Amino acid sequence: MMKKILSLLLATVLLLSLAACGKSSPAVTNGQTLTTSDKSAKNTLIVAQPADVSSYDPQNVTSQFDIAIMRLIYDPLVREKDGNLVGVLAKSWEMADDALSCIFEVNTAAKFSNGDTLKASDVAFSFNRAVKMPIGQLVPGIKDASVVDDTHVKVNFVAPNQGFLPSLIGFYVVQEKAVTAAGDKYGVLDSNTQVGTGAYIITDRKPGTSITFKARDDYFGGNPAIKTVTYKIVADANTAYLGLQNSEIDFYATDLPSSTIMQIQSGNSNLQVISFPSRPVTFIGMQCTQAPFNKKEVRQAVNYAINKQNVIDLAQDGMGDVAQGIWNKLTFGYSADVKGTTQDIEKAKKLLADAGYPNGFSTSILTIAKFQKDVEAVQGQLAKIGIDAKVELADETAFVPAIMQGKYQMNCLSISMGGDAAAFEGVFQTKDPKNPAAGAVNMFYYSNPQVDQFFRHAKVPDQNIRLDKFKQIAEILNDDVPLVPLYFQKNSFTAAKGLTVGPIDATGQYFVNDFHW
Repeated sequence: MMKKILSLLLATVLLLSLAACGKSSPAVTNGQTLTTSDKSAKNTLIVAQPADVSSYDPQNVTSQFDIAIMRLIYDPLVREKDGNLVGVLAKSWEMADDALSCIFEVNTAAKFSNGDTLKASDVAFSFNRAVKMPIGQLVPGIKDASVVDDTHVKVNFVAPNQGFLPSLIGFYVVQEKAVTAAGDKYGVLDSNTQVGTGAYIITDRKPGTSITFKARDDYFGGNPAIKTVTYKIVADANTAYLGLQNSEIDFYATDLPSSTIMQIQSGNSNLQVISFPSRPVTFIGMQCTQAPFNKKEVRQAVNYAINKQNVIDLAQDGMGDVAQGIWNKLTFGYSADVKGTTQDIEKAKKLLADAGYPNGFSTSILTIAKFQKDVEAVQGQLAKIGIDAKVELADETAFVPAIMQGKYQMNCLSISMGGDAAAFEGVFQTKDPKNPAAGAVNMFYYSNPQVDQFFRHAKVPDQNIRLDKFKQIAEILNDDVPLVPLYFQKNSFTAAKGLTVGPIDATGQYFVNDFHW
């Protein structure tokens, strides 16, 4: 017998998140502004973000800034709102007691931007397409999907998949007809092949400069209050802040420097800070197949060399929580018993000597401007044990592809895979040249058969067993150190006063059609 699931605890999916940091604003509660306004005639919005979009295909992107654009064009089956999962393209869903399948009732009131009605077959097609695409495997454990009838789709899993529903927040539905017709050109920028059920359509794009959208009159979710949305590409945070102050930008879709956030909060300003709970963890990653980081002792030495609180103080003005492991309490799988290490310079030096590097070595840390201060703080700490780490700044658009291809020695960024630790399997699973889906997001090129096994053993309905396996995985990761978790961000966005911003989830996802003046 199946049980109707109408709500779940707070949950999210991937983002290789380049998300925000900031203290709570008095004007904010649970991620939603309490700003009051007279809802004047203003119906336009100018959003700034640091990077241009790379594709309009939601199953072929990973960056937070790509996903922000996807949410205007496409809809997910479910979204997170007020700590629960609520249906968007799914009217309801039923998970089997054995967690081996899930049936969705499709909201056929939704229409694609070409006028066609959403079909159950489009949802099944989207799942089956995802299985064949590495990025699609970010919704973990899918075997296949099939149409039950005109309004129902059944998704089958390769093993019990309790983490499936929380992972769906980042899963967007495409139209079978449009994708089939476009083939490999689907979603290619300026090809005009993108077709979604989302609240907006693209009217203009200036590469590297801006993308403009207009609201759809036939959107099934109701007419958005914001009729015209322009996304400006503003790479420099200080330039974005100036634009916010001058009312040239209404909403900045990533973090401002923490010192700027505090300045806004402490004085009279025409701006508001919108804070929300956060799962993304900022970390120092290592390419585990490249010397010297192919030696566990070297990775452990890096770990012991770092004072995490010092990084938070120097780079984030103290606005962050020291990470004891890869997950915090917002993710199912977290255990307070998992403890990280504290800085121990002498132990770090001994580990380096044991690994054959008594005098240290030279290396580089690849990152983007957002994490430059974090890397510089770590750089100074690594120097104390003889590691000369050069800071390499990458363009934001090229950064994620470079690390996914393993073209780095060390890196620094943040990541969140969702509200259930099962979604991290693709991050730490051993890569398999014969199966691109295996370890699809394993940017560390890390391999541990025991970790692979524990992720498999966690695919059971018993939540206590799952918690135990995830705890063991977290402990192994702390010992193997493919990455050093530094801190969990205290996230915030900045907006003009008078703009009411809808719910923002723990990975920074929002929907512009929730906004109004």
